[in-house]
Amino acid sequence: MLVIQNIQSKFNWSSNGSTLSRLKKLTIMLPVTDAGEPDYQFMEQYIRDFMLKKYSQYMFFLHRKKQYLLQQLLNIDINNS
Repeated sequence: MLVIQNIQSKFNWSSNGSTLSRLKKLTIMLPVTDAGEPDYQFMEQYIRDFMLKKYSQYMFFLHRKKQYLLQQLLNIDINNS
């Protein structure tokens, strides 16, 4: 992820000790409501959607892995008969 790589480049912990001052100057941009307040509802839904997407991808992976292993098992049984 580009965002993570960008943050990591700013806070290289093996640098000359100026990491804390750079951290204090960091501005984190958040989604906001029309009133200008942080939009916690949006962020919560975004994380839920992201987690659901990852969970679905993982379940698909497990399903495909199960199919593969069953196929391998059937091939072994057929070849050994």
